[in-house]
Amino acid sequence: MSNSSLNLTSAPEAMLTQVSSPDYSFAKRSPQRSRLRKGILAVFALACSGLLPITLIQLQKIMLRNEAVRAEQQLATDPTTGLVLAIQAVGQNRDRLPGAILPEVQSSLLEAVQTARERNRFQLQTPIYTATFSPNSQTIAAAGADGNLYLWDRKGEHRTLSGRAQSTDKAQPIRSLSFSSDGMQVIGITDTASNAVQRWSLKQNALVPLKFDSPSPITAAAFSADGEEIVTGSSDGRVRLWNSQQQWIGQLLAPTGTVTAVSLTGGTIASSSTDGRLSFWNTKGDLLGQLGVNSSIQSMRVDQAGQRIIVQDAKHQHAFFWNVQAQQWQQSVLGAVEQVQSVDLSPDNTIAAQGLKDGTLYLVPATPKSQFPSIPLLGHQGQINIVRFSPNVKTLMSGGADGSIRLWDAFDGTLLTRSHAQEGIAAVLKTIASSPNGQHLVVWDSNGKLYIKDIDRKTIAQLDVIDQNKLLQTAFSSNGQIIAAQTETRAENGLAQQIKLWRTDSKILADFKVLQTEGIQAFAVNNQGNQIAQISETGKLQLWNTQGQLLGETALIPNFTQAKFLQFSPDGQFLISGTVDQTDQAQSAEQPKGQICLWSIRSGITQQSCQTISSQTAQIRSDGKALAIGSTDGKVYLWNLQTQQVTASSALSPDSITALAFSPDEQTIVSGSKDGSVHLLDSQLHPTGQPFRGHQSPIQSVAFNQQGQTIVSVSQDGEIRLWQGNWEGWLKTACDRLQAHPIFTNPTTTAAKVAKSTCQRWIWSAVQSSTPNVSAVSTSAVSTEEAVPQIVRLVVKLGDRRVYVYRGSNIEASYPIAIGRPGWETPTGNFRVFEMQRNPGWTHPLTNEVVAPGSQNPLGSRWIAFWSDGFNAAGFHGTPDQASVGQAISHGCLRMRDEDVRALYEWVKLGTSVSVEP
Repeated sequence: MSNSSLNLTSAPEAMLTQVSSPDYSFAKRSPQRSRLRKGILAVFALACSGLLPITLIQLQKIMLRNEAVRAEQQLATDPTTGLVLAIQAVGQNRDRLPGAILPEVQSSLLEAVQTARERNRFQLQTPIYTATFSPNSQTIAAAGADGNLYLWDRKGEHRTLSGRAQSTDKAQPIRSLSFSSDGMQVIGITDTASNAVQRWSLKQNALVPLKFDSPSPITAAAFSADGEEIVTGSSDGRVRLWNSQQQWIGQLLAPTGTVTAVSLTGGTIASSSTDGRLSFWNTKGDLLGQLGVNSSIQSMRVDQAGQRIIVQDAKHQHAFFWNVQAQQWQQSVLGAVEQVQSVDLSPDNTIAAQGLKDGTLYLVPATPKSQFPSIPLLGHQGQINIVRFSPNVKTLMSGGADGSIRLWDAFDGTLLTRSHAQEGIAAVLKTIASSPNGQHLVVWDSNGKLYIKDIDRKTIAQLDVIDQNKLLQTAFSSNGQIIAAQTETRAENGLAQQIKLWRTDSKILADFKVLQTEGIQAFAVNNQGNQIAQISETGKLQLWNTQGQLLGETALIPNFTQAKFLQFSPDGQFLISGTVDQTDQAQSAEQPKGQICLWSIRSGITQQSCQTISSQTAQIRSDGKALAIGSTDGKVYLWNLQTQQVTASSALSPDSITALAFSPDEQTIVSGSKDGSVHLLDSQLHPTGQPFRGHQSPIQSVAFNQQGQTIVSVSQDGEIRLWQGNWEGWLKTACDRLQAHPIFTNPTTTAAKVAKSTCQRWIWSAVQSSTPNVSAVSTSAVSTEEAVPQIVRLVVKLGDRRVYVYRGSNIEASYPIAIGRPGWETPTGNFRVFEMQRNPGWTHPLTNEVVAPGSQNPLGSRWIAFWSDGFNAAGFHGTPDQASVGQAISHGCLRMRDEDVRALYEWVKLGTSVSVEP
C-alpha cells in the first residue's frame, strides 16, 4: 500500500491485462481500442515523468470511464446495445472498484435508461402492416403481407394462426386488426373485396368463417364492446350493423365516399370515409353529429371510452378530443405525413407517437405547453407501418416493413409516482411549500387553512385557520422538522406580523407578534425553532427570537429591489441571503445581477462574504464548507466557503434554477428549474444523464429521501413527482427492461453475457433471495451446526504478525505475515475481500517493465485484495523474499510465504470478512 508511484505491491499484471482488453463486439474496434490505449499510455507517460503516481485503481478508472463513453456513443446508433454496455460497465465497476460507482458510469447508465426504451422484439419474415393490443394490454396481435395472425405475450411466447380457410386459398394481406372486448376474438380486414373480413377465435386457435351478406364490398369492420355485434363499412358509403352470427341488424346511411374505418364503442357508432367526414350514430340509427377534415380520411381509431379519435388523411394526422366542460370536440393536428407513416396518441392525451418512413419512431408532446422533449426511438430498418399505445399507457408497440414488432416503454422508467397536492383538499390551493428533506408538504388553501401532509399526500394535521387574505409566507427549517407561518395585519403604529411555529407533528412551538413598518420579502426559521430571520421590502435583514425580541438588524446592499431567498445554515451560526440589484437590473434586463451573501449571527449580524451571482436559490452542504447556488442564467454554482473559489456548471436550462438539494452523501446535487425540468449533477457539477422532464410549471422544491434512493420534486402548480435517484434504481430499470428481450434471452456477445450476469447477481438474485423458500424448510429437528453454516473469516493481528482463519468461533489455520513498515502502515479495521488472482503478473508502474508470473514475481503466486482508498490497494500476496515474512517491511500489503498464500487462497472467497487489528 502506498501513495507513491514506487509501490511494487499494488498492481498485479494479470489485472492490467484484463482491464486493457475489453470486449468490443458491439462497436468498431480500432477507434475504441486506440482511445483506450492512448489514455493508458498518457497516464504511463505522466507517471514516468514523475508527475502522476499510477496504480491499478487508476487504470481501472481509466478503463471504466472509457467503457462509459463507449456506451454513450453507442446510444446514438444502437440504443439497446448502448444499454447493454452501460449495464456491463456497472458490473465491471462493482467488481473492480467496489467502493463506489464512478460518476461517469452512473451518468452513462442513466442516459441509457432514458434513451434505450426497447423492452422486447419479435421478428417475422413478412412485412408488418398492422398490430394491436388486447384490452388487458397483455397480448399483442400483428398481421401483414402473408395474411396470418401472429400473437405474442409480453415475454415473447408466441403462436401463429393461419389466415387461410383452405390450404389452397391465396394469402390475403391484413391491413387492420381489432380485438373483441374479452380478448378472445380478433377481426382482420384484408385488401380484397372477397372475404375482406377475417375472424380468429383464440379459444379454438383457428380462423372462424365469417360471411356477411353485404350488397357491396366490405372495407372496414369492428366488434362491439360486448362482442355480440359487429359493425361494418363498405365501398358504397354505408355502415351496417350485424349480430355475432352475421345476421343483418340495421343499416346507416353515410355521406358519399368509401368507408375507411368503423367503431362501435359505448353505444356510439362512428365511421370515417374518403369524403373527409367522421359520422356518429347511436345504436338506434340516429345521426348524432359529424366532424370533418379537408381531405380523404385513410384511417380512424376510437378509444374505448369514445372520448378520443385519431384520424389520418392524405396530408396530416389529427386528434379529436371530447371536451367535457365545453361539451364539444376539439381538434389538434399531430403532424404532417410527408415523412410520418403512422401515428398514435397516448390514452392520457399527453404524448404522440409517430412512426416515420425512415424507420425512426418519435415521441413528441401532444400539447404546445408540454415540456416533454422529442425523443427518437431507434431500431427499425424500414418504414414503420403501425404504432399503438397499450390501453394502460405504459407500453408502445411499433411494427414495420422489416417484419419486426417492437415493444417500448412509453416512459423512461425514472418516474416512480405522480400526484397533486390539491388531492384531498376541497378549497382551491393557493400556495405549497415542501421540506428540504422531501418528507413533508405545507399546503395553504383559499379558505385560509394550513395542512401538513406527508409525501404521499396523507394529511398529518390541519393547523389553525389563518385569515386567507393575510398569510404572507411559510417556511421550513433546513432539517425539515420546523414549520413557520407569517401573517400580516394593520396596527395603529405600523404593521403587525403574527408568526407561528410548529413541529411537523403539528405541536405548536411559538406564537408571537412583532411590529414592522414595512412588508417582508424573505423569511426563514432555524433548526431549533427559536430564531426567525426576515428581509424587509427596503433591504433590512433582521433576526428575532420567539419572544418577539429583535436580536440584530443590518442593511443589505444599495439599490436593493428584491430578496429571492433567505435561510439558516444547518448549525444555526450563519444566514445565507440572495438578492437582486435594482441598478444592474435596469442596465441589463435580460440578465439581472445580484448578490448572495453569508452573514454571521453569533453576535448580532455581521457580513462575512458575498458573491456577485443573480441567484434564485441556494443550499449549504451539511459540513458548512460549500454552498450550491441556483442562478438566473440556468447554471449551478458551487461556492467553496473556505477558499472562496466559485465553480459553475454548464447551462442546464434556458431559464432560472429555482430549487437545489444535496444527496445524503453529498456527492450528488439535484436542481429544478423554471422550465419544469429536474437535473442531476455530480460533485464536480457535471450533469448526470438527461434531465427529468414532465412538470408543466416551475419547480418550487427538490429533495432526496434519507437513503438517497428517491428524488422528490414539487412544482408551483402543486404537482408532486418521485423519481429514481441513484444508480441502483436505474440498474433495476435497465435489467428489468431487457429481461425478456432476445439480447438477454439468447445472448451472443461477451458484453451481453456480462450484462446479463450483472443483472442476475445484483438485481434478480436479490429479489429472489428476499422471498423465503418455504418448501425448502425441513420440519425435522436439526442441530445448530447443520442449520447455520459456519462462515469463514480472517482476522489479522499486526502485533502477532499473523493471519488467523476462523470458521465460526474456531481457529482453523494461521500463517505468518509481513506487515507495513513505519510510515506505510497496514490499514486497520473491518474489510472484505474484493479481488482475487491466481498467478498474477505485474507491470512496473514507471518503467512499464512486465514481470511474468513465476518465482521472481513480487506478488508470488496469489493476490487477495481487501482494502482500497480508490487509488491504492492492499492485500495478501506471496513474495520471492521469504526472509521478509514476519517483519514490518512492506508498503502496507501483507506478504506471505508462497505455500501459505496458496493455502489461504483456498479458504477465502470474494466477500470474505477481513478484520485487521493492531
